[in-house]
Amino acid sequence: TGHKTTGDANIDAAITTGDVTTAQNTATAAMAAVQTLAQEAAATLAAAKVTAHGVLTTALAGYTEANYSGSNWIILTGHKTTGDANIDAAITTGDVTTAQNTATVAMSKVSTCVRLSVKVLLQGPYNTTTGLMNTSLNTGGYLASHFTGVTIPYRAVDSIKIEIRNASTTASSTILKSVPAWLMADGSIRSFTDTSKGYVTIDTTAGRFYIVVRHRNHLAIMSKDSVVIGSDSTNYNFTTSQSQAYGTNPMKDVASGTVYAMWAGDANSDGLVRFSGSSSDQSVLIATVGTLTLGTPKSGYYGPDFNMDGLVKFSGSNSDRSVLIGVLGTNSLGIPRATKVP
Repeated sequence: TGHKTTGDANIDAAITTGDVTTAQNTATAAMAAVQTLAQEAAATLAAAKVTAHGVLTTALAGYTEANYSGSNWIILTGHKTTGDANIDAAITTGDVTTAQNTATVAMSKVSTCVRLSVKVLLQGPYNTTTGLMNTSLNTGGYLASHFTGVTIPYRAVDSIKIEIRNASTTASSTILKSVPAWLMADGSIRSFTDTSKGYVTIDTTAGRFYIVVRHRNHLAIMSKDSVVIGSDSTNYNFTTSQSQAYGTNPMKDVASGTVYAMWAGDANSDGLVRFSGSSSDQSVLIATVGTLTLGTPKSGYYGPDFNMDGLVKFSGSNSDRSVLIGVLGTNSLGIPRATKVP
């Protein structure tokens, strides 16, 4: 209405017909350019959307991809993508704010990751001459038959599980995460899902943790003390000393006090190596080979294959029964050996 009032005043003040026409056209054009309520609301909504998109872009830029596992980074960026889509679909400025806040909160709740590399040896396949573990399960095709559809590294011995626990206590109830890894001949590891990486990623925030390593037929071990683990790969070597692992004699001395390995013989993965009695590891060995065919080795990927050569042997050279006896001691076969992991 102000444009109309100004136009009337300019028309009254005109001294030529040209001035009248100019005043008239200026006023009508100015009135036409004034936004309606709907147009004003649409412009406000559009501006709010631009601002909200900028907030999400800035929020995403504040996160570092290297601090997340691949899957969690996809989740985090997915929250941003979903937020952008919801902002575009919003029909009120309130909807825009809700979409923006929902996305930023969701991004903030995605767990970061820590990177951990360990060195560990298994007594069964360890060769004291070469200082390496045999890869017979790999070269014999038994790993490929058991782990179908995954990439197996060239020098892989078997898979292991790496577990982290809260630093406040060693109790098993504090287990936070457990991830698989490939154990290599020299005791190093490779990521189970990305064999180019010599570490595993675990979805949790950096801090102090106990490290536990498990294998299907060896006794589990745990770091003696809690270890600081962060986004930069932390390396922990169990092989250099008994004191690297928790408990008394938690590992087998395989090289005159200079190299240590996880004890073999736990065919049923119950945390005990037992020669006799109920659920003994020798009974699992006998059941695998067959009571009536104890002299005939059985090939494949089996728990009682303690030396991991691809053969379960009850007797003869390199028999798995001899490994079991060696772990317990000829004079103490009735005394089980237990893992020291709480």
